Amino acid sequence: MSRRTGLVFAGAALLLVLAYALVGFLWVPRFARATVLETIEREFGRKAELGRPTFNPFTFELEARSFSLPDEDGGRLLGFGRLYADFEVASVWRRAWSFGAIELEQPYLRLVQEPDGTLNLARLARPKPAAAPPAAPARVPALVVGRLAISGGQVDVLDRARPEPFATTLRPVSFSLEDFVSRGDGGAFEFSAGSDRAGRLAMRGTIGVAPFASRGTIELAGLTAATITEYLGDALPVALRDGRIDLTLGYDFSLAGKPYTLVLEVPAASARGLVTVARGYEEPWRLAAADLRDARVDVAARRLTVGAIEARDVTGGAWLDADGFHAPGAVPRRRPPAGPAPAEEAAAAGTAGAPRWQVGIPDIRIANAAIGLEDRRVQPAVPLPVTLTQLHVERFAWPAAESLALSASASLGGGGDIGLQGELNLKPMSLSALVTATGVELRAVQPYLDGGTDLKLRSGALSGRGRLEYAADGRPRLRYSGDASISGLHTQDGALGEDFVNWTALEIRGLEYAHEPSRLAIREIAARDPYLRLILAANGVTNLLSVLNPEAAARRAAEIAAERAARAEGREEKQETEPEAGSPAAPAPPPGKPRLPARIGVIRVANGNLNFTDYTLEPKFAIAVERLGGTVTGMSSAPGDRATLELTGEVDRYAPARIAGEINLLAAQSYLDIGATFHNIELTSFNPYSGKFAGYRIDKGKLSIETSYKVENRRLAAEHRFVLDQLQLGERVESADAVSLPLKLAVALLKDRNGVIDIDLPVSGSLDDPTFRVGPIIWKAVLSLLGKIVTAPFALLGSLFGGGADLSELDFAPGSAALDAAAQERVASLRKALAERPGLQLDIPSTADPATDREALLAARWDAAVAGTGVADPAAYRDRLLALHRERLGTKAVIPRPPKPAEGEPEPDPVRHAIATLEPLVRATFTIGDEELAALAEQRAAAVRDALLADGAVDPARIFLIRGEPAGTADGAVRMVLSLK
Repeated sequence: MSRRTGLVFAGAALLLVLAYALVGFLWVPRFARATVLETIEREFGRKAELGRPTFNPFTFELEARSFSLPDEDGGRLLGFGRLYADFEVASVWRRAWSFGAIELEQPYLRLVQEPDGTLNLARLARPKPAAAPPAAPARVPALVVGRLAISGGQVDVLDRARPEPFATTLRPVSFSLEDFVSRGDGGAFEFSAGSDRAGRLAMRGTIGVAPFASRGTIELAGLTAATITEYLGDALPVALRDGRIDLTLGYDFSLAGKPYTLVLEVPAASARGLVTVARGYEEPWRLAAADLRDARVDVAARRLTVGAIEARDVTGGAWLDADGFHAPGAVPRRRPPAGPAPAEEAAAAGTAGAPRWQVGIPDIRIANAAIGLEDRRVQPAVPLPVTLTQLHVERFAWPAAESLALSASASLGGGGDIGLQGELNLKPMSLSALVTATGVELRAVQPYLDGGTDLKLRSGALSGRGRLEYAADGRPRLRYSGDASISGLHTQDGALGEDFVNWTALEIRGLEYAHEPSRLAIREIAARDPYLRLILAANGVTNLLSVLNPEAAARRAAEIAAERAARAEGREEKQETEPEAGSPAAPAPPPGKPRLPARIGVIRVANGNLNFTDYTLEPKFAIAVERLGGTVTGMSSAPGDRATLELTGEVDRYAPARIAGEINLLAAQSYLDIGATFHNIELTSFNPYSGKFAGYRIDKGKLSIETSYKVENRRLAAEHRFVLDQLQLGERVESADAVSLPLKLAVALLKDRNGVIDIDLPVSGSLDDPTFRVGPIIWKAVLSLLGKIVTAPFALLGSLFGGGADLSELDFAPGSAALDAAAQERVASLRKALAERPGLQLDIPSTADPATDREALLAARWDAAVAGTGVADPAAYRDRLLALHRERLGTKAVIPRPPKPAEGEPEPDPVRHAIATLEPLVRATFTIGDEELAALAEQRAAAVRDALLADGAVDPARIFLIRGEPAGTADGAVRMVLSLK
């Protein structure tokens, strides 16, 4: 080739190169810019803006600046500040689009979700005809990128589909990709982005596109919790109002095979300073710190495992009200069922037919959770603060695979600690745990008592330890076995401010309770230093009723006031203890709910005290039972079982008391067979009662009581023996309630020679009779006994010492003071009775009947005057009459002639005629004066007195001869009626 030819070729080559350069440097950028803008306008209907690009045809480097694509509203949709691409000629032999580098600076993207759920990016594409056939899946082009770098990017996010629009900005966004190949393992990349609200996001790993796969790590630092809530909204059960979240996770994603693969590994995640509010509330909870470790999420397999979750320093409020339990920082407010929410419907539709998620968290811990619990079911609300010092749940899995290990301890704001350790099954629900309570202050329950009682809890601590078993399969079953105790109990009567029920310690050992089937068993109950103050208030109501049920106490007080008013007006209705003849019997009580099967091995009481005060009296009456101790052994609800009762104590320190017998108070039909004895109680203690009801004070005396009560088949049979020793009544006390009986006489009649009164009072009746009350019946029996004694005292003496009911009556022959055999026998019995009843005094009245005794004395005197004469010797009788006439009348008797007899009649006897004439005249001279009758009456009284004092057993000072009233006769005899005082 000639030199000219070489110059031609060189010139041609230079021209070609120059043309190539001109096309590359000048035309290609213009063509590329025009093509891009026209394509965008044609395809998307938008006018984009793009600065003039540059292209180096020799190095194949392309650079474009200032690209901007508008959104529908005119705002910027996407764009960049600079795009640089370094195309490699090696693409020819690599048979893949190859770039040495691709750089994108200041990229911008605006993402907007409209209220209808559509994205602004989706509206860029023009709608295609409905008849257009579906496009075949595009094949991923071969692509090789040595380095892809994105820097200084910004993403604006606006979500208008939420009730409150959510907006945030991510910047700066950076991304790097090294040695990327679209087939095979792809290439390594790095990505980072951040904002004030979303925190800092960093990603690194590898990415491939054929098939699409990526593996790497993601670090999120400083994500504000409120941002999550602002975006997810109602999809979260609680709103996150404050706090920061940091996490590191590894991921492995691939579309190769079916199903796809997406595995997330979270070695650590933490949250600090979280403030949460559950849906429907405003009250927040605060969580100082929460950590998650070793979590793994396999999305395709729907499996989540977490190595451990720990939360620390939780504070918040919770309450109970009529709608249930509320935890405003953790549990959403319950909404009435009105069909599933849209989000729930979508979730249900999206998971229909899909396998359930499997969750496993072997270690869950919560430490120092202070919950300000309130019970708003009472007013004012009751604060029940609780600090959960620790909660540890192990082996949590859902669906449940095995039981959870559960451990918890808490401190109560009112004082005390509780703990729980055991195992929990979620499905079906069951729990087996050791439950402990130490020093739980009972004062916390005071607000619950204020509404319906007048009881004031001043102190008391509950402790216990036992095993709790619960199962919810079928009918719920509950069982508890363990021990419990209440120490230092101190309660007061709120109205009086005085002690009510106290004890040093009450211990329950071997407690076993079961529900379904129900059963209660207690091995031992021990009460140390128990104390009860029993008060009968001035209105007649006990403090037991007024403290525990003030409303019922008010009703009872009104009833008592009405009864008192009725008595004052004389309108009180008489109550009978036995049904009247022909009256229907009281109906049996309807059958109630079966009692809980129960058994108590032994109840022990040590150093008990009972104080009783009666304010219905003036002055008040008070008595104390001290050092009460003993046991009740073998209590059971079984019908045939009998418990043994043995209690001893002292009344006012020096009077021993004992209660013993058999009882069965737990059975449906109660059984009782006990006896009680009280010895040497000072009677002066009962002066308030004796003054009010007897009208006398007591100056001296001791009381001993022996009682026995037997209840079987709802019938009571009771025996009462009252022994009063050296009872002396004192001064008279004016009382409207005092009995109108000569009590001193009754005391004297009942008191024996040793100064002892011994009374037996039996009581019986049906417990189903609403009028049957033991106390009023005993009092009525006492009054009846006293009434019989004082109205018929000699009947009592006669029954005790012989002589019968007529011991007070002595019969004398008319005109005689002699005691016949019957009278002597009665006097002997009376003498014995007076010797045995030294308090009695006897009045012996001078007794005479003016008519009968006068006639008898006159007859006796006539008989004495004419003694020796009579019917056998009429002449001698006539002569005695003549002599008496001369003696008594002082004159000689003139006897008239007898009348002539009738014809045929014999002549009258002159002697008998003289007797008939003289006898009336002489008899008329004989009379009995009052002095003689009085003398006879006094002789009779003296005869009785002498007979009573004959053996010296009766003190003469106790016998009184009194002037009696004229007596009458009975069965032809003159009757003397004795009286006692």
